[in-house]
Amino acid sequence: MEPKFELPSQPKIATGFSAPHGYFDSFSEQLMTRLPEPKSKVIILNPGRKRWYFAAASLMVGLLSLSLYLHYQPGEQEVDTATLENYLTTHTTVSEDDIVNLLDEKDLEKMKLDLNIADKDLEDALDATPNIEQYLID
Repeated sequence: MEPKFELPSQPKIATGFSAPHGYFDSFSEQLMTRLPEPKSKVIILNPGRKRWYFAAASLMVGLLSLSLYLHYQPGEQEVDTATLENYLTTHTTVSEDDIVNLLDEKDLEKMKLDLNIADKDLEDALDATPNIEQYLID
């Protein structure tokens, strides 16, 4: 069996590098004194000019968004009566009483029919119907 290698029990080898005592205590100050001082450029800002640019840009964005809004705004669409009737007949949760309660005077005026039927035409239509008594009884 081979002997185990244990690092703490082995003799230490010196690296050969050493820093003088207290060298890193004042190292940062010495380095900063050796560096040249950077010369900064002075840039004069004109804040009034930028304000006009921002105001003009925001005005253009506002006008553009307003025109797009007005162009793409959906208009009111009329629902044709056939579609409305089909919807009301397929959705049985809506009763006739509910529909009547939702109508107002304007809707009732629109629903009135003015049938100008002459008496003679009415009598001819009733004479042509063979089961008129049955319709009147039911």
